[in-house]
Amino acid sequence: MLVWQKELLVVADYWLWCGAIPQRELMQSTLDASEDLPTSGHRLVPVKVPVQGSIIEMMLLAALLSSAALSLPIMGPVRQLAALSVLGLFILHFGNLRPYVQHFWFLFLFPAWIALSILWSPVPQRTLGFAIPHVFEVCALIYFASRLSPDQIIKSIFWSGLVLFLFAAPHIGMIGPHSIPPGFAQKNWLANAMFVAMVSSLYMVFAPKSNIAEKLVALAVIPISILIIIKAESATALVLSLFSLFFMVMVGLFWRMIASVKMLPTLFIAGIVALSLLALMLGIMFLQESPLDMFLGVLGKDTSLTGRTELWDYALELIKQKPVFGIGAEGFWLPNRGDAQSLLEFFYKGVNVRFSFHNSYLETSVQVGLVGLFFLLIAEIFVISRIILNWFKMQDITAAFFLMFGLLVLIRSFTESELYNPLNTNKMVMFLGGLTFLAYRRGYAPEAVVQAHLDRQKAGAG
Repeated sequence: MLVWQKELLVVADYWLWCGAIPQRELMQSTLDASEDLPTSGHRLVPVKVPVQGSIIEMMLLAALLSSAALSLPIMGPVRQLAALSVLGLFILHFGNLRPYVQHFWFLFLFPAWIALSILWSPVPQRTLGFAIPHVFEVCALIYFASRLSPDQIIKSIFWSGLVLFLFAAPHIGMIGPHSIPPGFAQKNWLANAMFVAMVSSLYMVFAPKSNIAEKLVALAVIPISILIIIKAESATALVLSLFSLFFMVMVGLFWRMIASVKMLPTLFIAGIVALSLLALMLGIMFLQESPLDMFLGVLGKDTSLTGRTELWDYALELIKQKPVFGIGAEGFWLPNRGDAQSLLEFFYKGVNVRFSFHNSYLETSVQVGLVGLFFLLIAEIFVISRIILNWFKMQDITAAFFLMFGLLVLIRSFTESELYNPLNTNKMVMFLGGLTFLAYRRGYAPEAVVQAHLDRQKAGAG
């Protein structure tokens, strides 16, 4: 075997553009390892080497996601065991993970600020207990994004979606807006779980690496998941599910043909945007409803958003009182706060129920101030921008999957407090979507070998 065949790839620990390893050092290591390469016809060119994790790591991710979405006694030990396993693996592989941790240091700002709010929180012990899972969440996201390929991550999400589906499907006959299967606290949780199952199943149907059995299971899950969402009467989840169905089917079946024509993808997207704006303008001209009323009507909401506007008004008053630092993480919804208990009573909640302001940004501002909101927005903007850029760069079913979840979390962030809470399934999937495409290693291979591989790919596509 030739030397260049033995030393085909000199793999770095991170992408060059991240700056974790200077290009000069990588080039020198490549040259040192390739001293005996013949110079003629063997010029080294950069290549990407996708990571490939183990099935154990995939199962841990699936267990973490599914246990976070189900409120059953059995899920507590499952969640704790999965978390301890991930933490142990993170420590074990920290040498390889260090460049990722250093590069994504800004993701730790929000958990660190939550922990710091112990200094002014009325319940420091409770605040500390809230900060620890936030820190763990970032560590777990970096671990899985750097150890698993995008396909493995979505397959793990599919497994977790199957678990959620199996807890809901046997009760399909009794499901309704006021009749929810065990394990789901409210209809929105159930509908969101079915959205996870449906969108991940759509991916499995069109993913090149999924086998026939996986595709058949996915095809069975999709219609039943949509039916459960309809029976739960969650209009938001239904609208997003139907849009995801249309978009991912289009990407899976027709996008390659559309993308093969120059400028057609841009014109196609521009056409959809133009038609949407035209429909909005016609609605404003010919209907008496305001654009907000029309939008909320599509989502099945009234203009008060089921009383959420009263919560938001009071949250704004609280923010004015302590705008910079906030009350302290988990310092508002307490049994000994009269205003918190009045809100719980107004919304027919129990005394010790953990409630929220139903808005990620207001919740964050009340609890940890505008500084905490700033740190949260840094992470969110980075992740959303990465998801959008990945879509425009790759335009495949994988990028489409994460784009749908980014859209879901972005919309829900204005009516739910998911981004403020740790270990939320939607939030974790969205962040994995922003981080996973960075999980490649970069190395060098002979130009002739790379060109032969590209020629084979082109011939196969043709």
